[in-house]
Order: sequence, then structure tokens, then C-alpha cells
Amino acid sequence: GDPIDEDASTYSQKNVDGMLWIISEVLLYAYTTGAPVTVVQSKSDVKPAITSGMSAMKPRKRPKRKARLVSFLEARALAGELHVIHQLVLWLLRVAGLRISEAYGLLISNFVFDGEWGYLLIDAMGGRAFDTRNDDECVVTSRRVETTKTNAGYRLIALPHSLTSLILHVIDVFATDPLTGEIDGSMRLIPTIQAEEGGPDGFRSALAAASCSLGGGVNEEDLVIPHDMRKGYATDLAWTPQLDAIVKRRAMGHRGGLDVFDLVYTLDDRLCEAMKPAAEAVEAEIAKSIRTLVVPTTRRPRYGRDFEPSSRAARAAALAEIGWQVSTLEEGWVGAAEAAAILSMAVTATRRLFPDQIPAVKQDGQWRARLADVEAYRDRLAGWVRIEDVAERVGATYHQVYATVKRLALELTTDDHTRQVLLTVEQAEDVVREYSRIEELRRRSMTVTEVARLLHASHSSIGLWIAGGKLIADAESDGSRRRFITRASVQVELDRRGMKRRDIVSAAELKEWSGLDDAGTRALVAQGVLQRGPHGGYTTESVEHWMTGYRPDLLASGLVRYE
Repeated sequence: GDPIDEDASTYSQKNVDGMLWIISEVLLYAYTTGAPVTVVQSKSDVKPAITSGMSAMKPRKRPKRKARLVSFLEARALAGELHVIHQLVLWLLRVAGLRISEAYGLLISNFVFDGEWGYLLIDAMGGRAFDTRNDDECVVTSRRVETTKTNAGYRLIALPHSLTSLILHVIDVFATDPLTGEIDGSMRLIPTIQAEEGGPDGFRSALAAASCSLGGGVNEEDLVIPHDMRKGYATDLAWTPQLDAIVKRRAMGHRGGLDVFDLVYTLDDRLCEAMKPAAEAVEAEIAKSIRTLVVPTTRRPRYGRDFEPSSRAARAAALAEIGWQVSTLEEGWVGAAEAAAILSMAVTATRRLFPDQIPAVKQDGQWRARLADVEAYRDRLAGWVRIEDVAERVGATYHQVYATVKRLALELTTDDHTRQVLLTVEQAEDVVREYSRIEELRRRSMTVTEVARLLHASHSSIGLWIAGGKLIADAESDGSRRRFITRASVQVELDRRGMKRRDIVSAAELKEWSGLDDAGTRALVAQGVLQRGPHGGYTTESVEHWMTGYRPDLLASGLVRYE
């Protein structure tokens, strides 16, 4: 037959089996009424011939998207790329674990505040078209239905205090009459932007754009999706051992268990108090990482025409007063260069702190942070040194410095707020001294592998020459514990053999090692970095200068040879 179109929309195996069953039942009914339907009879059954032996194909195996944990630090960075209404959706999913349809089904009246704790009653879905039957059994389409995805989805959950505070801000700005102070409980909890019945599609697009802007890539698998937030909430609960299993399941809107005790006899009447430990566990994670859910943003919702300009201005002023939606970042905000001066760090290293470690927003493509947040970061890490800063100081990678710290058996400390690995000033100096020792070692000595290449000998021969005194082994080694041989003894052996260093590196060898094309090498020649030699090659001295910054002892590529 024709090849299967991979892009064509398909039905699930369960749906196809159901369709075949319906066809069989209709044909059997026609057969019993005398219609000319061909059937196949067996000992215990009668089936229509057209569907006999027919079954749905097994679904094609497609690679499933692998979800990743969206930490609160990453969620805050995403929130900085969203306007305040989409931030509310983000936190409802990440901090309360709601499904996106449940979030858009909430009304103001679904939120209850007793003066200390906030609660949400999840009893509806919204934000998209739902087909339901009315009292006359007619199918009607509505944008909000007072039902949940499953019966277990109906629940009352306690909210972390930070989310309660955020919702109170939203109600005060968007649902409270500025003249009478009355709250409209019939309004949707997630404020309307364009149309009352919409929202989820716009949020998905904004979240994907924010993920892409923060370096999530353009592949679908790399972008953050709304359901990742709910999975992050579930992960936080799962790794909190002091929570009962039934609390974790009911917080997610799942059944409390599988047996009759959990399904029939366990009621939700105690959820008001029982769900507080789950909220406290999430609040503790927020306090350790980002402290607040109010993330300053310069982005503004694009309201529909039904919203009066005066109403928009009043909302903007109220949001600016609490520091949520900011219009200008002039006073009390600093850029990367000013923050670097405050933190006594390089500008590039400081820029990498935005927005994960220090809350920041973009204005005209440049990150800017509150001066108070920068100073708080400085004060919190006073007396401590990040591994990243040590790595930049010694010219190594994070993982190389981390391995050195482990090798030196230094005790590591983790910052509760940023989860960064920290060193004391004394420990950082120990690491720097270790790298200085290794640098001095490489100045005066070289590895056995490098010596074997220069002398055109095997490793075993090098070992015999060391034992015989022809070559002198260095008493020290680097982190790899490899054996080093002094350069002076190697040079004596080279002189004894009459081997001289080649003065020319061929163009082919340089291209193979460096990956440069003709245009790249011509540019280096034009800048005076590389010097041309005979036969189209380059002088060894200029190659050394270019590759090692006038440190030929660091050259271990094999380009420089003795013949």
C-alpha cells in the first residue's frame, strides 16, 4: 500500500478499537433485522465479515519529550521576560501545581484568605472551548465549565505565603473598585488581556519566547512548556520526605490511593489543614532560592480595545508602586558595569549572574538590576569566593577548579539562597597557589608523553633512561599524577643527539591542528601575528607566540618537532 504519512493526524489505538466495535455492533444489528450483511460464525460468536480479524494498529513509537526540572531560579528568570499577568499564570503552575486549564478556570471567589493563609478551591476549567450537554441533551460549547479533568481534580489547597501575597496584589489592582473598594468575585482570577475566554495560547507563546530568549534554543524539546511547571511542583513535593503520600497526591489533584479505603472512605473534609505542610515545604524552597514571586518586568500586557486608557494607566501606576511593572530603570537600578564595580568582579562574570543569581530585567537589550539586590548579593557572599571567580582568576574551567578543590580535600560550602558552591578566602588562595605550583612545574618540566614525542622513543625507553640517569624526573606532579621530566635534561639529550628544532611549521600541519582556513591564516599574517617561512610554511617562533602567548612551555600540540 501507500507509505504512511508521518505528518498526518491519527487516532489513538483505543479510539480506533472503539470505532471498529461500533461498526460491528451496527452491522450485527442490521443482520438480526434481516439486512443482507455477510457474517462469520464461530462456535461462540457471530461477527460481521468486514470487521472480522481487523484490529487497530499499534501506535508508532515516537521519541517522547524529556521534561526537565525548572528550578525556582530559572522560573524567576523566565518571569522577568513575561508581563505581570503571565507571571501570575507561571506561579500558579509552578508554586501551586495547577493544570493550565484549572488556572484559567479560577474566579476571584475561588480564592479564600483567612488573614493568615490563602486557599484555592479548584472546581472548574477554562481558557478554551469545552463541549458539554445541557439539560436538553444538546451539545453546547462554553469557555468555562464547572468540572475538573478528573473527579479527583476537585480539591482545596493551601497556598504558600508568597503566592498568597501575589494573588492579593492581583486582586487589589485588577478586581477591586477604586471608588467603593468592593471586590468583584465573579471576575476571573487571571486578569483578562484581550478576551475573557482566552489566555492559554498566549501564555504558551510567551513562555516559549522567554525560554528561547534565555538560551533555551529553538528546538521544541529545549523550550520550557507549561506542564514543566506542574512537574517541578510535583518534584518538590516528592523529595520532601516529611509529607504524607496522600497529601502529595491530593495536592496534585490525583486520587489519594488505589484501594477502597483511599477511594471511598477517605474524605477531603480535612484538606484545609492537611495541605498546609505541602505549602510550607514549597514556601521554604522559595525562601531559600528567590525569596519573592514579585519579579520586576518592563513588559506590559497588550490590552484589548474594551479597556479604557485611564484604567490601563491606573493599573500601571499601582503595579509600579509595588515594584512589579516598571516603566523606567533610571533611579535605583544599575547595569552590569556598575554592578561589577560594587561586587569587585569582572563585567563578564557579573553579567552571568543576571537574572539567575541577581534579579534583573532587560531594557533596550541590556540587563539592569536593583542596586539593593546587588548590594544584598555582595553582603550575603562577603567573606566567600565563588568557584567561578577562582576559575576566571587562574584561567581554568569551573570543573577543573572543582576537581582541584576535591583533590586538595577542601571543605565546600553551598549558599542556601543561590545554591552556589563557595570557598573561604583562605581556600581560594590555596587553589590559586596550587595552580601557580603547576604552572611553575610546566615551565621547568614536561610530561613523559611529550618527551617521548620529541626523542622519538617509547614510554618504556624513557623509563629506562630515567633509571639510568640520562633523564632527570621532577619530584612534583600535577593533578593527573603523571610523571614529569626536567626540560634541562631533555635539552641535554637533544644536544647530544645533534637534534635541532624545526624552524618551519607547514601550512597543512597548522590548519589541521588549529582548524583555521586560508582566510584565517591570512588574517593572522596581515596582523603580524604569524610570520611566513619558506615553502609556504610559518616560522616556529611565530606559531609559538600565537598559540601560547609567548609561553612555549605550554605548547603540547606536537607541532614543534626536533629532527
